[in-house]
Amino acid sequence: MTGPNGRGRRLLSRHNDRSSDKRRFEGNRDTETPTRAFRPNRIADDDALALRDQGHTFAAVARSLGFGRARDARAAFLRALRKRDGVERDRLTEREFGRLDELEARIRFRDADHPEKMERRLVALEQVRLTFR
Repeated sequence: MTGPNGRGRRLLSRHNDRSSDKRRFEGNRDTETPTRAFRPNRIADDDALALRDQGHTFAAVARSLGFGRARDARAAFLRALRKRDGVERDRLTEREFGRLDELEARIRFRDADHPEKMERRLVALEQVRLTFR
């Protein structure tokens, strides 16, 4: 099939689609600075915490809220968690530790035949756990 210029059809990836800019950028279009990556806000942080509490991965949270990366979603989650106190924070932290325990079990099972890879992932997982202590 040919495009309007008589050449082959040009396929656009979602990264080249300019229509998605409206969701990712705001303000001065000349600089095209991603808003959420550099200007965190409490609503986005609370949304990240709510989605994570529902069991979504940080990658899914990032996609849902328009963050650039999963680590941006994780940072938003941690900011919101730190603002909580008492019983609510304890409940959220325990749920997160439960998810991390499940992840450790999956890593140990999946990488059993690759001890170096498993060790690298387990070290990274321990670093994640330390952010809650």
